[in-house]
Amino acid sequence: MNHSIYKPCFLLLVNLFVGFSTHCMESICEEERHSKISLFSDDADSFESDLHPELTSMKTMHVPGLLYELKENISCVAYSPDDRTIITGSHSGSICLWDSKSGKLLQKRVHRDESICSVTCDSSGTTFFTGSDNGIIRQWDLKTGKRLLKLSLKNRWAITSLACSSNNDLILVGFDNGEAKLVNIKTQEMVYELTGHHDITLTAFNVDNSIALIESSNGHSSIIHLYDTEKKTLVDKLEGNNHYPIKSTSYSADKTIVAIVFQDRTACVYDIKTGYVLLSLEKNNATDSAEVSHDGTALITSSWEDRQCHSYLWDIEKGIKLQSLSLHNENVSHSGIRLSSPDKLTFLTEPSKDTIFLINLDPESTPLLELKKDIFSIRDAAFSPDGKILGILTGSKEIYLWDTKSGDQMAYLKDTLPGKIGFSPCGKIIFVKNGRQATYLWVRSDNIEQTDTIQQTPNEQESQSKEKSSTLSFTQAINLDDDSQKECSIQ
Repeated sequence: MNHSIYKPCFLLLVNLFVGFSTHCMESICEEERHSKISLFSDDADSFESDLHPELTSMKTMHVPGLLYELKENISCVAYSPDDRTIITGSHSGSICLWDSKSGKLLQKRVHRDESICSVTCDSSGTTFFTGSDNGIIRQWDLKTGKRLLKLSLKNRWAITSLACSSNNDLILVGFDNGEAKLVNIKTQEMVYELTGHHDITLTAFNVDNSIALIESSNGHSSIIHLYDTEKKTLVDKLEGNNHYPIKSTSYSADKTIVAIVFQDRTACVYDIKTGYVLLSLEKNNATDSAEVSHDGTALITSSWEDRQCHSYLWDIEKGIKLQSLSLHNENVSHSGIRLSSPDKLTFLTEPSKDTIFLINLDPESTPLLELKKDIFSIRDAAFSPDGKILGILTGSKEIYLWDTKSGDQMAYLKDTLPGKIGFSPCGKIIFVKNGRQATYLWVRSDNIEQTDTIQQTPNEQESQSKEKSSTLSFTQAINLDDDSQKECSIQ
């Protein structure tokens, strides 16, 4: 029998079958992407009283200026926009609502077979979302504790990050396996899906919800995806400059601006909505670190040249150096600017010779404040939303709170967590978060600014009687370079 005729026919049939199957699979995937997400109603639809709660109230503190602390069994935390309600989740499956004024536990719900990995409150303060280690999202009524929605996004990995759009229409979900999904809350439809990436480090929306922002990292470099929620297209993918990966990122508070430092010491400032470059700093303006101001109008850069640190304040729109923030004095020097206050008038320096400083551009404030000696490293730092308080977490897990205008130390806490320090939306709550492991909270009293007595370290008690924080002339400590008004390249 002649098989030469059958072989081409067989191959043709195989190709037709494979092509048809591939087309069907693509159609199914596209249909699934825009299909309704699985809804559940198999568990209780409201918070319940627990017969044996671990806590019924926060622990009262005896540190002036601080009312309560909460350390036990917290894996994630969120706040109502007015700071009145604190929402905590735990690895043991509990979701708790706390009153920040009284410190009392308001409501509690326990999912004993789950771990609560993430939580976020919507901008209206009426509902909040929780994400579990099995990929389940729930939406709750903040006032009544009633469950409004339960979704499965066909991913059984832990939900590590949640972001809700300000119009409460969309939620952006990051998973432990590097996937991210954008979901329409009202229609329960999948809008966009990102797969095949490393750890999701940030999910957020810009101020008008037109862009969903997803940042992922492999531990050495980052990639930023900008997705247009209105046109349903990928605007840009920011991942490197001339084959040099991203070293660090910094965002404005409303997520409209991002500054990126690349590993070749160049830097760019991007418009998140368009992906366009607003400011470009090439190698002649070598940059080791960069931070965008709270309002997105200014950039603070630091670099090391000739064994000295040079720091500058830039106008992003005009592309010029506004001012040098470098301290080169026989008595004072610093190792770079750590961060700036929301009003761009106060700047925290990195430790130099175990000392940190606050640089004040406000004419009504002391120009240069020496805050603390014997701080060898800063693990993290944050300004309160109004810029009046500075919180610093040291490498030895101590927390210091300072008045940014006077430089007076307001509170001291020891034996906290290694991680990141921050403030709640209104600045009433201070927190330290150690990844997904644990979170500690402290609730401030309303009169923390009037606190006269603080808990001090032994070294401070010994040295305070000898001298007070030193003050130097601003013109002595900060020297403007001759080229401080030179323009840089703008694209």
